[in-house]
Amino acid sequence: TAFNASSEEVASAMKGAGYAANDVASGLKTAFNASAEEVTIAMKGAGFAANEVASGLKTAFNASAEGVAVAMKGAGFAANEVASGLKTAFNASVEGVASSMKEAGYAANEVASSLKSAFSASAEGVGNAMKKAGFVAKDIASSIESSFHVFYRGY
Repeated sequence: TAFNASSEEVASAMKGAGYAANDVASGLKTAFNASAEEVTIAMKGAGFAANEVASGLKTAFNASAEGVAVAMKGAGFAANEVASGLKTAFNASVEGVASSMKEAGYAANEVASSLKSAFSASAEGVGNAMKKAGFVAKDIASSIESSFHVFYRGY
């Protein structure tokens, strides 16, 4: 690469020059023949917000919400950042985010607290979304209890 710069240095320089996240993601993909996870790591290191990274991956890689969740988890984004990023980049529903996060390997308690935060969802709304995503009843119940500080028997 030019000047022997790392992908993170290039991402940071592009961000500083005012390039949009979608352009940075596409540029890194092309210049470094980088994978979605590599682009995610570089963009995170350069200080891009989760919603910007999610949008960039969607555009540059034509990535699915599940693919973006996997890459963002691999890059060390917190679960609540991933949920918010998916919601924004994909205009995803609470059910869609729950499903994508489950596919990416997030634990039930991480998904519940993230859905509560990203969507201001109720305990019932979170429980229903997690049920549709395929979480088992005992995991839904315990995650609702810890996220909402209630005893929940709905599942």
